[in-house]
Amino acid sequence: MKKVRFPVTPVLLAVMLLILGSCQDRPASVVQNETPSEKMPPPPPAPRAPTAAERDSIQAAGVFSFTDTMPSFPGGEVALKHYLSAHVRYPAPARENGHQGTVVVQFNVEPNGSLDHVVAMDNHLDASLGVEAVRLVSGMPRWNPGYKDGKAVAVRYSLPVRFVLQ
Repeated sequence: MKKVRFPVTPVLLAVMLLILGSCQDRPASVVQNETPSEKMPPPPPAPRAPTAAERDSIQAAGVFSFTDTMPSFPGGEVALKHYLSAHVRYPAPARENGHQGTVVVQFNVEPNGSLDHVVAMDNHLDASLGVEAVRLVSGMPRWNPGYKDGKAVAVRYSLPVRFVLQ
């Protein structure tokens, strides 16, 4: 078998040296120091949770999300479920179209136990289900209020209302 020699010209040699030179690994410190104008900005500081004193001062004039004693329906959860099932009126449009699901209703339980600012959260169900859920919650009797440091306070509460066709 005859050896074939590939002629190496000065241009070919220069191209090969350029390719080999660009493929060499360089230390990371050299790469980072080569372009100081393109330094990455430092990462933002990690968010921190507010302290208990900060949370209290934020909530001082407003409505609490969590309290020492959360508000409750008179009679507890069993009575709440009984009230919902006894007073719900399934909307005709939702029934005819076979729509069912859960609507989350948010409201404030005031220090005297009354319910205020009743709103159905954005849902992808039939709008009539949201209207019925708001009507249902708005007609509830007074709740047992929430307490913070022994004092009755307003508390924002979320209640899922489930609609099921039978």
